[in-house]
Amino acid sequence: MNDKTGCPDGVGAAIQARADGAFRGRVNSSSADELAAARRRLLGMAANWGLSDLEVGRLLGHRGCWRCGALSSDAEARMRMLLDIEPLVAMAISVDDAVEWLREPNPAFIGYLTPLEAMSLGRHAIRQVRDALRARLEGS
Repeated sequence: MNDKTGCPDGVGAAIQARADGAFRGRVNSSSADELAAARRRLLGMAANWGLSDLEVGRLLGHRGCWRCGALSSDAEARMRMLLDIEPLVAMAISVDDAVEWLREPNPAFIGYLTPLEAMSLGRHAIRQVRDALRARLEGS
């Protein structure tokens, strides 16, 4: 098991292609293409936010390697919500400050959680972070 990604050692493009192929067998190709595009956008967001694969997996509520196969409907919904939040973070915080903001305890979240910790709790918490970002934008 790779400690950085949570994926089995040696997982690469071939395994991802197989997983994508298995997924394509269950849904129409446009849905599979949309999901593949969303995963690519999530990779970009993770890079912008300085997230490890394990942190992305926690945000998605997915155990193990989120790149290695089909995601649950909850994980897909979380992924789409996170992608909707990304531009709000860029507008409210700035891309340069986002990495720090996401990891700082915040009084807006019960238990003084960081935004990353809060969003890892589920879709309701992702909505809470979204609402906090919108409020911040409206206040500026």
